[in-house]
Amino acid sequence: MAALTIGGLLFALLGNSDFWRAMSWIALSIPLLIILRHWPLRRLFKRKHAP
Repeated sequence: MAALTIGGLLFALLGNSDFWRAMSWIALSIPLLIILRHWPLRRLFKRKHAP
């Protein structure tokens, strides 16, 4: 995820065309989607194993 984030930031900084902007959006969105996907599972796991 760190590599995707760094890559997305570099694409945004160094790319001048629409292709690089799109690559930047995609690369920065993937870690966010992964976090949002696993967030409810974390809450469920905490409640299930709480004393």
